[in-house]
Amino acid sequence: MRAKTVIIGGGAVGLSIALHSARRADALKDPVMLLESGDIGSGPAARSGAVLHQFHGSLNTAGMARDSLRYYQGIQSRTGRSLGFVQTGVLTLAKSRTPQHLEKLKKLVQLHDSMGIEVRCLDASAMRTLVPGLTVSDDAIGAWEPTAGCLDAHLSIEALCTLARNRGAIVRARTPVQRIVIEEGRVTGVETVNGRITCDQVVIAAGPWSGRLLKPLGIKLPLQGVRAEHGFIGSTDHATVSTREGGAYAHAGPEDSGATGFYSDSLRAGNTFEDEVDDHFDQDSTPLRANHPVLIDPEQGFYVRCDPLHSRALIGRRGRAGFLDIEDPDKFQDRVGEDFTAWARVCLEARLPIYADVHDVGAESGMFTMTPDNQPLLGAVASVPGMYVACAFSGHSFTLAPSVGEGMAQMLNGEPVSAFDTEVFSPQRYLN
Repeated sequence: MRAKTVIIGGGAVGLSIALHSARRADALKDPVMLLESGDIGSGPAARSGAVLHQFHGSLNTAGMARDSLRYYQGIQSRTGRSLGFVQTGVLTLAKSRTPQHLEKLKKLVQLHDSMGIEVRCLDASAMRTLVPGLTVSDDAIGAWEPTAGCLDAHLSIEALCTLARNRGAIVRARTPVQRIVIEEGRVTGVETVNGRITCDQVVIAAGPWSGRLLKPLGIKLPLQGVRAEHGFIGSTDHATVSTREGGAYAHAGPEDSGATGFYSDSLRAGNTFEDEVDDHFDQDSTPLRANHPVLIDPEQGFYVRCDPLHSRALIGRRGRAGFLDIEDPDKFQDRVGEDFTAWARVCLEARLPIYADVHDVGAESGMFTMTPDNQPLLGAVASVPGMYVACAFSGHSFTLAPSVGEGMAQMLNGEPVSAFDTEVFSPQRYLN
């Protein structure tokens, strides 16, 4: 069989590349084919926290996250497909309370705002208004993204797969790739368990398995697979007192402080930050209700998001500390250690005491891939014409998938790439 482009890996990134590539291709003359070794949605992507936030330390990443969020927000209205998206908003605390980190967060907020990303810097009083019961020091600050939120990983994978097929992409599950065929120095096909597929281009979007496919070709990239553990905590519904009836959130905690927020001059005339919080919460169009916004805490190294579809909350690690390396993804076992469970409980209760009396309801572990600079690898491998990679998203595959799909499709089709900075993310930074 022949295809113009073969994409290896059926996670959010691979499916997005297939979707955007197929939109540009003639399904009969230049078919786009995606190959997944297992079932679609059975890999690491399905165990992602799937938080969509735009506030990043890298402005290149922030711009991609902004465009991806807008894409996700439009899918349901354009196609009728549900992604389980909940606009919870995302609150990111400063990494520490040192003057340097506080000033850095303020400057980042201003830079994000100049990029068209809706984000505001909040002081401690305003954050407690936003998340009653939140425990922070009086000199703490955070970045608030009201339009951000979460996806359901399984629903999103299913939707992206359906949309890719509707655009003409061929999606084959349970089709492991044994090797990439190189003839006369360039890509000519892939060998699968079901035989050879000839092609002009191969995109490796196989997460922790990407290095294994590249190594036989003499392509060595610094890819490190790590274990990502998640704990699940029961919903706080039974323990909360709603302060905003009919809104998207049910809160527990002290009475609202009436804080004006860090940038009070940006509020609408005559309104307090509390008024804006009320406006944000009182959105009857949201079918799923979250008990609180996503909280990202770089200081403690964790994040927590509500999962209203399953009546629970999810907590995971944030940053590089605490992750365990995975040498062989085929030997990965879904187990979560007691040390993680204990650590997660301490972090969560320290910031959100409302969870103190809520029981754990399970745990799971997944995988993702990192690079030394925490930036993904996107683009061509110069030494092998026709070879491309799209991997190492450090846990942000859902956050960036639509932008990655658009940019890689532009690249594969010989168009100028506008969806991301090709130099910043090029794999050649490790191969030159």
